[in-house]
Amino acid sequence: MYAKIHGFAYKHFANTSQRIKITRKVYTFAKSIIKNDRQIMQNRNGDQVSAQISVAGKVDFSGGSFRKDTPFCLKNDGDTAVTLEVNLWGMPEGEFISTRFETGWNPEIIREVKATSLTNALVWGY
Repeated sequence: MYAKIHGFAYKHFANTSQRIKITRKVYTFAKSIIKNDRQIMQNRNGDQVSAQISVAGKVDFSGGSFRKDTPFCLKNDGDTAVTLEVNLWGMPEGEFISTRFETGWNPEIIREVKATSLTNALVWGY
């Protein structure tokens, strides 16, 4: 018989010490994810990131490119996907990549967005 914990199948053991070892592994896994009553995740560079947005605002291209000194995500509030040139947080400054942004929040972690004519319905957030 198997029990499913956090997506992993564990065999039910008759031995109490084996149950304790499994319980400790699951507790350690959960403890590493939750710190200070909030979920903490890391990207592949080891930077702490969150899937939750707590600060947001409209992208303003009045000064040319839109840039923030903290990593942010983009939400496409339009009706269709748009292609934008962005400087991702892990890229060297000044280097841009052209990528497609679907409607809704997108997973890219961004430093700067180049202004284009298709950028009237963008929201930044972190």
